[in-house]
Amino acid sequence: MGQIYLFSNEFLKQIKTFCIVGLFNTMVNYSVFFICLTLHIDYKVAGILGFLTGSISGFFLNRKFTFESLVSGRAGMPLYFMVQIISLLGHMITQWYAVEFLYLDQMFSQLSGIVTSTILNFILLKIIVFKSD
Repeated sequence: MGQIYLFSNEFLKQIKTFCIVGLFNTMVNYSVFFICLTLHIDYKVAGILGFLTGSISGFFLNRKFTFESLVSGRAGMPLYFMVQIISLLGHMITQWYAVEFLYLDQMFSQLSGIVTSTILNFILLKIIVFKSD
């Protein structure tokens, strides 16, 4: 595994690109969710379809633009979804901890989860899914 040098130009570029890709994937996720709702699809199914669509676009965009990786979809996609689930769990645990133990207002707890899951997601994608050869 290659070392991650904080604040190197490459590392900062990856973080910036990762955030841009993440915003785009969030828009894809929510757009699919919204379209499904307008088609009278149950919100739970719509949420899953939105998440899956955003994740699939996230894999391909992060592979090409953020990490410039040659990993195949067959090898990388299962690992990518595993990282997404781990990041979601990190988000949920952080949010729960912030409310229950730090007494953070529930309205702001989502932000703490987003920060945690974004950092966790980036690191795990970099060292597990899109690792340098």
